[in-house]
Amino acid sequence: MINTNENRLLLVDDDEVFLQVLGRSMTKRGFEVTTCTHLDEATQQARALQPAAAVVDLKLQNESGLDLIPLLKEINPDMRIVV
Repeated sequence: MINTNENRLLLVDDDEVFLQVLGRSMTKRGFEVTTCTHLDEATQQARALQPAAAVVDLKLQNESGLDLIPLLKEINPDMRIVV
């Protein structure tokens, strides 16, 4: 991938073991992975890193992954998001 932002991937899930496994797998596929377990942490990382894509868990303990989507789209309107 040519553009460094295009290989940045944000993973958001409250299951830390799953995050580690998925993160390693996506890193092996050439992505620069950032993992987060809470919405506020994910928002901060998205602002700082400007990822091109995000994988967001629907249910994050007492939070909803759906609440993160408008914030991510505000940060990067072209971001691809999988819930």
